[in-house]
Amino acid sequence: MSSKSARVMWVDLAKGMSILLVVFYHVWAGIDRRADEIRAPQELYAMVNPVFTAVRMPLFFFVAGMFAVRSLKKPWGVFLSAKASAILWPYLVWSVLQSVLNLVLAKVRGAEAPVSLAQLPERLLLDPVDQFWFLYVLFLALLLFYGLNRLLRKAWALTLVSFLMLMIPLNVDLSFIRLGSASLSDWGPFFQLCQFFLYMALGSLLGPKLLAIPVLPSTKLLVGISLGCFLAVICSVHGIQVERDTTAMLLGIEWPIGLPVAFLAVASCIAFAMLLERWGPPKLLLAFGRDSVWLFVLHVILAAAYRAVLLKLGIRAFLPHLIGGCLVGSFIPLAVAWGARTFHLQFLVRFPSEALRFFMDSKKAKE
Repeated sequence: MSSKSARVMWVDLAKGMSILLVVFYHVWAGIDRRADEIRAPQELYAMVNPVFTAVRMPLFFFVAGMFAVRSLKKPWGVFLSAKASAILWPYLVWSVLQSVLNLVLAKVRGAEAPVSLAQLPERLLLDPVDQFWFLYVLFLALLLFYGLNRLLRKAWALTLVSFLMLMIPLNVDLSFIRLGSASLSDWGPFFQLCQFFLYMALGSLLGPKLLAIPVLPSTKLLVGISLGCFLAVICSVHGIQVERDTTAMLLGIEWPIGLPVAFLAVASCIAFAMLLERWGPPKLLLAFGRDSVWLFVLHVILAAAYRAVLLKLGIRAFLPHLIGGCLVGSFIPLAVAWGARTFHLQFLVRFPSEALRFFMDSKKAKE
């Protein structure tokens, strides 16, 4: 096996672990919203969720930074069109599809839809729907990453700026800047961009060094790093009195514990992914990583449908909802991804390359 394939392999394994944590979180969060009908152990959720919160989104942004470095040499137009095709397109397509589906289901139940058709354009532009905030913020982060890199030209300088960005939402009043009906200080995507951009910067700083490792570290070293960092995360989250929400975990409200916790969690996940690659990578986990976009766009819809069916059948026990929801939200998207490749339906998660080439060629012809 070449070093290149090994490098890509452990990255896919890390992405697979991260997307499965996202599925797990959203399935349990959906159950929690139906607490009046499903008997869920709240204490267990309060113990488990903060630990996984430290790695889910930081790892995704870290990996995005690792590979965004390769795009910096591309002209601005090429970079923008590529990111719009891979990120902005599925954001728009699946935000609309999920919103329309929620609208139909709400009418069937006689309830009020979370997003009306009249609200949808403004929501798409300024207020991302549900879990699709991630694609929205990732797109903004990549644009900012490209621009700042062209300006600063040093990965360490970008990391310093991204660290300073963490302080903006809590220390700078930007309420005088308006975005539609909200101010910049109250705009969720701005807070999330400031919150997670540091991990993209760190990915661009450390990622090339990780990808350039000719031989993976020894099994003992990888086990020590993975287990040691994971135990440190648990001890930090549950052994020190820190407010247990995303802000405290990642920014550190009482003192800067949030950042070290997230760094340790990402290090633990990467070391474990390398360990799995060394042992012989699980093909299923690799598939989850490679088709993570399909899991992301489909898992909430599928888990909600599964939950509705179980409730209709009178099944209110917690484990069938959790385990079944995670299985449905993980495996059906894999089947859909296979079907999309087989029947040429990739346009559902990526803007058709033929249309993109036609657009770029037309633009060049006009120039």
